[in-house]
Amino acid sequence: MTAIHAPTPDTRYRWVVLILCWAAFTMTSVDRATWGPAAGSVGEDLGVAVAGLGLFATTYYIGYVVSNVIGGFVADWVGARLTVGVSILLSGGFMLAFSETDTHTMGLVFQACIGLCAGGEVGGGVKLITSWFTPQRRGFAMGVFLTATSLGLVVANAVVPRLIQSHSWRTSYHLFGFTSIAIGAVCLILLRPGPLVVRQEGTGRPDLRPLLHNRSLLLLALAGFGALWGTYGFITWSNLLMVKGAGIDPVRAGTVVVIFGAVAVFSKPLIGLIGDALGLSRRRLTIGILVAFATCLIAFSFATTATQFLWIAPFLGIAAYVYSPVMMAMIPTLSGGQLAGSATGGVNAFWQLGSTIVPAVIGLVFGATGSFQAVFLVLAAGPCLAIIPMLLIRQADIHEQLPDAIAGHHDNDHPLTTATNGKGYPHMTSTTEPASTHYDVIVAGGGSAGVAAAVAARRTGARTLLIERGPCLGGAATLRNVVTYCGLYTRDELEQVVFGIADEVISELKARGAVSEPRKFNAVTVVFDPESVKVVLDELCHDAGVDVRLHSLLIGAHTDGDHITAVEVADHEGVHRFTADAFVDATGDADLAHHAAAQIRYGTDGWVQNGSLGVRFGGIDPHTDVTMRIVSDAVRAAKAAGIDNLIAESGLVARMPVSGDVIAYLVDEGYDARSAADTSRAETHARHQAQSYLQAIRTIPGAEHAYIVTTGPELGTRESRHIITRHHLREDDILNPDTTENAVAIGAWPMEYHPGPGNPSTWKFIGDPGFYPIPLDCLRSINRSNLYAAGRTLDGDRQAGASLRVMGTAFATGHAAGIAAAQQALTGNTTTTTVREELQRQGARLPEPVPA
Repeated sequence: MTAIHAPTPDTRYRWVVLILCWAAFTMTSVDRATWGPAAGSVGEDLGVAVAGLGLFATTYYIGYVVSNVIGGFVADWVGARLTVGVSILLSGGFMLAFSETDTHTMGLVFQACIGLCAGGEVGGGVKLITSWFTPQRRGFAMGVFLTATSLGLVVANAVVPRLIQSHSWRTSYHLFGFTSIAIGAVCLILLRPGPLVVRQEGTGRPDLRPLLHNRSLLLLALAGFGALWGTYGFITWSNLLMVKGAGIDPVRAGTVVVIFGAVAVFSKPLIGLIGDALGLSRRRLTIGILVAFATCLIAFSFATTATQFLWIAPFLGIAAYVYSPVMMAMIPTLSGGQLAGSATGGVNAFWQLGSTIVPAVIGLVFGATGSFQAVFLVLAAGPCLAIIPMLLIRQADIHEQLPDAIAGHHDNDHPLTTATNGKGYPHMTSTTEPASTHYDVIVAGGGSAGVAAAVAARRTGARTLLIERGPCLGGAATLRNVVTYCGLYTRDELEQVVFGIADEVISELKARGAVSEPRKFNAVTVVFDPESVKVVLDELCHDAGVDVRLHSLLIGAHTDGDHITAVEVADHEGVHRFTADAFVDATGDADLAHHAAAQIRYGTDGWVQNGSLGVRFGGIDPHTDVTMRIVSDAVRAAKAAGIDNLIAESGLVARMPVSGDVIAYLVDEGYDARSAADTSRAETHARHQAQSYLQAIRTIPGAEHAYIVTTGPELGTRESRHIITRHHLREDDILNPDTTENAVAIGAWPMEYHPGPGNPSTWKFIGDPGFYPIPLDCLRSINRSNLYAAGRTLDGDRQAGASLRVMGTAFATGHAAGIAAAQQALTGNTTTTTVREELQRQGARLPEPVPA
């Protein structure tokens, strides 16, 4: 079998995406800025007075504001690639149409149309950048992206006056229209979303309600309104005002504006780079920039000569532009990646209200006063007032107390960057440390995989610490109402193929009468009592001599070269540091790998499976037959009767041992498992769904008095981050199993893929002999030499991951990972042969090799 590695966020293609987004946004900015130097000629050609020219800019900006809102929403709904490509294509088409207009009215119509088609590049572009660039690089990426606005101004003011002198204003609209169309076509062909923001299948239109309640996001929108009042007021009117109000030659005036825009080309990415590298407070940085901006506008108002304008122009240009990447970088952080397009579109639309209103206001002020100075003092009022909402934004809301590099948030932008979580936290000393702060092996995550890894490592001779954020061991089995162990048996022969620690757990549950006999649904599973599992796992770890630390949240990691050296753990006492020689990530979400800058990805091939909320129903007559078919019929009937919130019509339903309660997996949700905000939304909605399913269950004869015993309490997440390992398991490896001679674990669960809430799961079954081998390299991180993956953090393609994720297989991969980590910690080396030998000694009973 050949090792295949899926794309990671740190890929060169992100620069292609950034360049294309920048090119599209640049042409939008050129199209917008063309009006400034062309306005006088257009007015003379169409017979429009100077005061009336502001209406043309206003109609453009009205369309632009509307298209920002629509474009951002569409980017989140149908995709950013289509949004950016189609937007710039249409914008170019209407530029060509405007070049042919002969009337005032049609000119206004086409200006509005250009604006209506131009806003998609912002929301779509930020959405794409967010999907390719981690927070550590996002400030720089936004700086590069937003050079488009200043570069557009430079290009328009450098080209348009000369084209007017040599040809006409119509020639400039021809040139930029055709260029926009060409760039749009290239964007449609080459743009694609990145792996950092995973689109959820079947989730429908984006739910924008969280954005409307986001106080910091609203304040940011208000601040941007004032800032862009100054920027776009200057862009729209400075050229004409220097000519008409200060008597400056048109070419010299154009030079001033070119300098104004040119400095922003390098200053925007530079401010983003500095902010990213130093972890500067974006809120405080923005406030400082706004103060400088207002000061420069006031100074400009007092200038009277071309020389003075030329001296002030570069400083004004820097201040008038560099706040934008700093503020723009805050938006995805506040909204989350799934709503980055809508948030950016909405916020930018409100920002653009300043640029929509200011051209008409400045035109009226200049018409009424004829004062150059009065106009620029009015412009300076915008950034002055913008400081107020920036002061009201809580710094904690944008998580700026610690740089990302310190807080351990890597998301794989620099796979070999050292996570240094030791700076910035308050020094706290624990009075209840475990027996040692140094271990041979540390296992993160106390689910099936984590318990198996910790017990196996300890039995191999390694001093072992098991870290779990919850109040008990068991993971999904005890914290998420997933009360079925899947993947222990083959589907057709019902042959048990996973033994070792998994078999010890099953045997102990059988002795307590707390587990069912194997049951065949689409595949074979056993149903257990979760309270018994908690005690069994506690005793298993205690007897093995594992140090267990519950209520401990992993918040960071330290590395030295390609080695992880320590982890940071937080509890109610404070922050604690534990060192080890080898580590196992069994967190399900690959939190340890994330903090240690191991190569990871979220989801697979741009998609992520939906999660489900396990709901346990009591009060159902023990003689009542409650099957998947009966429950599905009841749900369909309830939907027909008008009961809402019934998304899925089918799912696994089973009777539980001990209590006789019914467990059902009907409540589906799509969410980003990395985001507390998104998971909170999903869990809240899932509980509402559970109440609707209760109504449906009560229509079944014998279940009239049913009630909900418990939900979750957590959602059952099927897929989150994956650790990129030395071997990437493929669908074909499961459909056509290879020889088991190199196997350190066995998988026996079919490829059960859940494509989205309410969509039926798809099944693909394992080829003969009904199970498949999992080699050691499937567990070994590709860039962290002492990190091992276990459970659903393993690296497989879309279908393979849908098989690897279940708890029976997690016991197997955890068992192998714990032994491998212990051998590396104790001897400095581990091999397939040594791991297999120890597995057999610990009772794993790996199958005899079968022919390929």
